[in-house]
Amino acid sequence: MIAAWMLYSVVISALVLVAAVPVERLVRTAGGSTRRVWSAALLLSVLLPVAGVVLKDSAAAVEIDDALVVASPAAGVVMDGVDVLSVLDGVLLAGWALLSTLLASALVGGLLATALRARRWRSAEIDGVSVLRSRDVGPAVIGVFRHRIVVPAWTASLDHAQRSMLLRHEQEHVKAGDPTLLLLTAALVAALPWNPLLWVMAARVRLAVETDCDRRVLQGSDRELRGYAELLLSVGARRSRAAYGVGFSLGRPFLEQRIERMTERGPGTTRAHTALILLGALGVLAAAWALPQPVRAAKVGDTVRLYCPIDTSKVSAKLLYGLDWTS
Repeated sequence: MIAAWMLYSVVISALVLVAAVPVERLVRTAGGSTRRVWSAALLLSVLLPVAGVVLKDSAAAVEIDDALVVASPAAGVVMDGVDVLSVLDGVLLAGWALLSTLLASALVGGLLATALRARRWRSAEIDGVSVLRSRDVGPAVIGVFRHRIVVPAWTASLDHAQRSMLLRHEQEHVKAGDPTLLLLTAALVAALPWNPLLWVMAARVRLAVETDCDRRVLQGSDRELRGYAELLLSVGARRSRAAYGVGFSLGRPFLEQRIERMTERGPGTTRAHTALILLGALGVLAAAWALPQPVRAAKVGDTVRLYCPIDTSKVSAKLLYGLDWTS
């Protein structure tokens, strides 16, 4: 049932993604925290498939008097699909284990490598902020339990205003606990690497972490916007070596999106528009929850599947009260 559950999870993730996109836009327009939207979407994409299988074990079909009664033709199709896909279970499970092991190893290796390199960096104080000075790593925030700001040597060439914004940006990451959030995001992706939509959401989380930080640094000040955008481009052009953590620059595609989001001036939303978006998102999530979960059609013994309308009240009576019924 591994293959069917994977497909079930991907479909649910797609619906969660569809719900999260307009909500994220709404929250961004209101000046809220978009990283919370994508963190919640990522978490729902992991929890809903598990909850669906655990809590709705008899939703698609129930076994009564040695017969498997299917509540709807759609549920029967799902059950047949599970049996068809089950031939792939062994290969997919082996691939899952291998890919998760590789990603987990890369994650732990990156953390250890950063920790070892940090031993060679000197502690310093720049403009009243405690930092680690490296030769070519950063600017970034590193650490799992204790977060430290690391800046490369070239930051000394920045003028006071630019250096102040750069340090304020990294301080905001520390206050928000962004390195921990990104570590947990990476761990979820490593645990379920076969779901491509989790990779998409993880990228959204990373972008949201930076855009939320940009918003907090600027605090709606148009006066600093131009200088801050120029700083982003300047830091991006330096291409400092990466450290595992959260960094000031995420590469040119991310920089372009960050600058676009800083400069966008969209129209405000009315209460009716907000309510419509939220109701739509809830409707999509309800549809995700209502999806028939994978149920194996093959049963031990002679099991009969009935693909026909049934008296659901009689089924309920049998399940809840143990009453006898005939069809």
